[in-house]
Amino acid sequence: MASLTQFFSGVGFLNGITRKDFTAQYNIAYGQDSRQKLDVYQPLHVSNSKPQPVVLFVHGGSWEEGSKDDYLFVGESFTRAGYVTVVMNYRLAPAHTYPDYVQDTALAIQWINQNIARYGGNPQQIVVMGHSAGAFNVVEAVDNSRWLAEVNVPISHIKAVVGIAGPYSYDFRTDSTRDAFPADASPDQVMPDRHIRTDAPPHLLLVGSKDHRVNPFNAQRMQAALQARQIPVQLQTVEGANHVSIMAAVATRLSWYKNTRQQILDYLAKTLNS
Repeated sequence: MASLTQFFSGVGFLNGITRKDFTAQYNIAYGQDSRQKLDVYQPLHVSNSKPQPVVLFVHGGSWEEGSKDDYLFVGESFTRAGYVTVVMNYRLAPAHTYPDYVQDTALAIQWINQNIARYGGNPQQIVVMGHSAGAFNVVEAVDNSRWLAEVNVPISHIKAVVGIAGPYSYDFRTDSTRDAFPADASPDQVMPDRHIRTDAPPHLLLVGSKDHRVNPFNAQRMQAALQARQIPVQLQTVEGANHVSIMAAVATRLSWYKNTRQQILDYLAKTLNS
């Protein structure tokens, strides 16, 4: 049971008002570490005879904090739209630095590829999505050809990448997040905008017009790098959203507040249908 402190915190309140009209399986291991766990949310009427597209969501938290347990509202939001939804944890800094958390994302994708059919999901229609540090993780895991190759997942199974307020292109050495990266690394070695494969899937990059935590230039640079490789990419702004509210508005009950959720669903409907 959530404590009163958790309930009255922003995410506690948000999860508290979330409808529970889905089924879920919690804390499924995709690796040996205690942080390598994921939750699977299913629409109530999912059918194994008609598998649904899958959304994998990766949380933010500067690679040092955060939990899948805070994102029940994400599971509800996308199951309501008909997607089988997976929300994952990953190993955290400073004990684990790049590329550990990226490799965890690839391992979760491998788990989906091998297991999601039993939950009514289509392993050949995977959407990867993340917020903040989680957006970095999903973009790097998919766009750098190394990581999916390590887990033997065909890039063709990834139909779209959605990055929400992600730090894809910055100098971590002068930032508070430097402990999440090897001390001897450079931006060229770790930033996703330097690692784009020529067969990457389409991308949607969302930024908040009032985000002062992760500067939108990250998405602008990522967009330019994708365009240089002729990868389809849309960079869209959520007006009036800051670094937190752009994510909170994914919740069904806050979709009136900002249009994050609708922008994502419109993009996925168009991209998956094409």
